Amino acid sequence: ERVYTYSSMSPACYVIAYCWLKTIAEGGGLQGPAGSNNVGSASRISAFNIHRLAFLALVSAAKFVDDVYYQQGFYASIGGITTQELNFLEREFLYLLDYKLFISTEDFACSLMELELELELSSAR
Repeated sequence: ERVYTYSSMSPACYVIAYCWLKTIAEGGGLQGPAGSNNVGSASRISAFNIHRLAFLALVSAAKFVDDVYYQQGFYASIGGITTQELNFLEREFLYLLDYKLFISTEDFACSLMELELELELSSAR
C-alpha cells in the first residue's frame, strides 16, 4: 500500500511485477546465490520473504517500464530499508529471474485478466 501511495507507478508495473513473482513461484527463476537467504532461498516465495519480493518486483518493474521513476533512496525509504540493502536485494532479485525481464504480450494479458478477476471477486465479498 505504501508503494502505491507514494510511488505513482504505472498500472503496467503491477502486472509485470505479478508476472515475475509467478515466474519465481513456479520455479522458473534460478536458485539464489549460494548461502543467501535475504530474498528467497531456492527461489521460493514464503511468508517470510513475500513483502520484500513484491517490493523488489515493483521497483524493478518501475525501472523497466516507466519512463520516469524515482531514485534508489526514495524507493528504499518507502520499503523501510537502506539504499545499500535495496541495491543488494535488487541484484539478487534479478538473479532469481536470470535477468530475463521480458514479458510476452500473451503473458501480460493473461496476468492482467487474472488480477482483474481477483479484484472483481474480492470486491464482491
